[in-house]
Amino acid sequence: MPMNAIVYASQAVADLEPARLQALVRSAAEFNARIGVTGMLLHDGQRFLQYIEGPERELRQVYARIRASSSHHEMMELARGQIDVRRFPDWALYLAPATPPVLRELVLSDWSALVRSRHGGARAGTAIDRLIGLIGNKAMALPVERISL
Repeated sequence: MPMNAIVYASQAVADLEPARLQALVRSAAEFNARIGVTGMLLHDGQRFLQYIEGPERELRQVYARIRASSSHHEMMELARGQIDVRRFPDWALYLAPATPPVLRELVLSDWSALVRSRHGGARAGTAIDRLIGLIGNKAMALPVERISL
């Protein structure tokens, strides 16, 4: 079955309390786990960047819920397309903090291809390489909430 992915960035609402964010992540992760969508969410305190992946129909369901959420606004889709393999197969949703400069760099990265470079590497590779490198670098992104399938 072909897999697809969507990456977007958005502005968090000003009054997004940590408890509300945690509840939102838990609810989303439970929904994602039920329908087979995986991914991760970066948050710098003001903005989000989210990568989600799964079968097209289920991905559309999750993305519709995301677009309807009152926890953010000014959504900007960075990429959408077919992928060869899941990048985050074990995470119904993974929430990680990011610094504003790191999130800004990811938003401005070239998301035109949702593929990894041959050499990988967070600095010289593709946007997805940078994202995977960030999650792998515990000094830059410690998990706040990790809910597995």
